[in-house]
Amino acid sequence: MKLKAVYFGSDEFSLKLLEKIYKNLDFIEIIKIITTPDKPRGRRYKLKPSPVKEFALKNDIPVLSPKSLIEEKEKVLEFIKDADLGLLLSYGKIIPSYLLEAFPLGILNIHPSLLPRYRGPSPIETALLNGDSFTGVSIILLTEGLDEGPIFDQKRILIEEKDDIFSLKEKLINLSFKMLKENKERFFQLYKFIKSVNLKAFEIYKLLENFRNFFIPQREFPFEISYTKKLSNNFRKIDFEKETAFEILRKIKVLKGRKPAFFLLNRKQIQILDAEVINKNSEFKPGQVAYVNKNYFLIQTKYGLLKPLRLKKEGKKEMDVKSFLAGNLLKLGDKLE
Repeated sequence: MKLKAVYFGSDEFSLKLLEKIYKNLDFIEIIKIITTPDKPRGRRYKLKPSPVKEFALKNDIPVLSPKSLIEEKEKVLEFIKDADLGLLLSYGKIIPSYLLEAFPLGILNIHPSLLPRYRGPSPIETALLNGDSFTGVSIILLTEGLDEGPIFDQKRILIEEKDDIFSLKEKLINLSFKMLKENKERFFQLYKFIKSVNLKAFEIYKLLENFRNFFIPQREFPFEISYTKKLSNNFRKIDFEKETAFEILRKIKVLKGRKPAFFLLNRKQIQILDAEVINKNSEFKPGQVAYVNKNYFLIQTKYGLLKPLRLKKEGKKEMDVKSFLAGNLLKLGDKLE
């Protein structure tokens, strides 16, 4: 027997877990997929499906991409009627209560943080930016509150110094899949329990608040409640006077795969794609070039020296620091904004 699941997801991160479940999980069958509507992408802004929808079309999995889950309620309910449970990772829309109530086993939200720490849209980025030494994955029953549902399982992993947004996401996807696989027996125990009481998981949650053989309230986990925000475009701008070299390096790591962190040189945007930190200060003020030769340069920050390794000048291709310096004359004490 396999549990029939509807997968809720949209982006590349969500796609990676979907691929693993679809190909390698022997007890869950992805029978349907719900994703976000097609969006204009690329230079010509042509409508393109989400990465998850592309996967669904390629593998002949029925897919629905509603503009509004509320306005298209009847259509959505008809679409998911044969499923036992929902699985959700990085879907990008709020799930209305009728959907929470629709699945016998509920919707399980795979959230990449140690809840109740880092609820909200950017838990991975926030863990990196804060310089955390560990993070993890929480599988929770999705409820009406933002990432507030009781926890089905939770595991942690170390964040290594070398980790950036790509490597950390890869670790979290692998951990998420491992957790699903290891909980095979508990999934079927939950399925039998739901059948025996003739109630759906969300109904039991509403009546009893939790059912401890399967779900534990977040308040019993040893982490403080905290919330994350979406990263704004203003976040990209480096402020050498307010940010330390370590904070800037974390920002660079978080923005890999997005528009990179940048500073201004002669009013031109210079993006930093990779860098190192030297854990000491110079006699120069934050934002000044503290050392320069033909091979590399150092920037004084609020604390510590930043050593850029790869850069991209506005309108140019990315290049290593030596190539950058060959085309951009920098002098000791030059002010970078």
